[in-house]
Amino acid sequence: MRPSYLLVEKISTSLFAGGEVSPRLILHLEDGRRFYLENVSYDIFVSIRRNLEEEGLDEERGMITDVIESVPEFITALSRSLKHVLIDGFNPDKGVYSATVEFVNGKFSTKRKMIPSHAIYLAILAGKPVYVSVQLVDEQERLYRIFEELSRLEDKEDFEK
Repeated sequence: MRPSYLLVEKISTSLFAGGEVSPRLILHLEDGRRFYLENVSYDIFVSIRRNLEEEGLDEERGMITDVIESVPEFITALSRSLKHVLIDGFNPDKGVYSATVEFVNGKFSTKRKMIPSHAIYLAILAGKPVYVSVQLVDEQERLYRIFEELSRLEDKEDFEK
């Protein structure tokens, strides 16, 4: 059975989660749900935010993404060869997601495992689609419900003290 995927229709960002500074990508999916990528690398977060034309963050230091974006030939080549991004894996031991990026060149196809936020950054530059595994979305929703319940129980215990 082939895994099924949901198209990411919109990407937004948030710098705060749970009252703490935590760069976060919010992937708005075709079925109305959301998928969250937490603790995104700051330089990738800033670059994605800038490319989405969201409110900028002042960063006086140059980043590797600035160099990438300053080479139009790279972006042109990326646009020709990047097919799509699939967020398709989760490592429970490390607590991290992974993405598969497919590159095509004529008859040849190459797949690379990447950090999802990095893969999304490349997809944004190339104007290519991003998909998320339905199974990962379902699992994340279950996990977030458990976290919410635990948080409510902790709040209740704190209130009763």
